[in-house]
Amino acid sequence: MDLVLLACNTASARALRSLQQDYLPSHFPDRRLLGIIRPSAEPLARIPIGDVANRPRPETTGKFAILGTRETVRSRSYTLELRKPAPSLEVWQQECPIWAALVEAGEITGASAEWFVQRYLHQLLEQCGKLDRVLLACTHYTAVLPLIERRLPEGVEVLTQAELIEERLADWLERHPEFETRLPKTGTRRFLTTDDPLHFCLVASDVPGMEVGCEK
Repeated sequence: MDLVLLACNTASARALRSLQQDYLPSHFPDRRLLGIIRPSAEPLARIPIGDVANRPRPETTGKFAILGTRETVRSRSYTLELRKPAPSLEVWQQECPIWAALVEAGEITGASAEWFVQRYLHQLLEQCGKLDRVLLACTHYTAVLPLIERRLPEGVEVLTQAELIEERLADWLERHPEFETRLPKTGTRRFLTTDDPLHFCLVASDVPGMEVGCEK
C-alpha cells in the first residue's frame, strides 16, 4: 500500500500532521498519507484544481458554514485553512456530535434523526442568519443528506466531500507521477471495522449505493 487517504475529518484535524511528520518517516518513509481538510477547503476558497500557489483571493466572498464533529470544529482546521486564501469569506461552524452516532446506529430516517438534524441546523441559523453554502465536514453526514436539505432554507447549497476530494486527489496524482505509476489501475474494495462486521453491513445496506462485505 503506497498511498493512504485519511478519509475522516476528525482524524485529519487531530492526527494527520503527527502521522505525516513523525510516524511515516520512521516507519514507512516511501509511503504517503493524505488528509481531506485541505482538498475540501480549496473549493470553498474558489481555488481552481491544479492551482498550488495558495495566493490570497479577497474576491472570494459569501457566508459559509462547516458542519462537523465536535473535534473537527474545535480544532479550527477549516477556519485556519481558509484564512489565508479566502480572507473575505465569512465562515461559521456548527458542532453536530450526534449525527455520526445516529448513522453508525442505522438511525438515518427516523424521528431521532429528524430531531437532531433540526436541532443543530436551528442552532446554526439562529446564530448566523442567511447562508450561501454549507459543507458536510464529516463523511458520515451524507447518510442524512436528505434530512439536512429539507431543513435548510431554500437556496442554500450543500457540498459533500466525495466529489470534491475525488477531483483533488486525481489532480494530486497527476502532479505526483511517481505515485500514480506505482498504483494499480484495477483493484478491489475491502472493508474492515473495529466493531461488529455484521452490524456494519446491516447499517451500510441502508445507504443508497452501498453493497459491502466486511471483516474485522
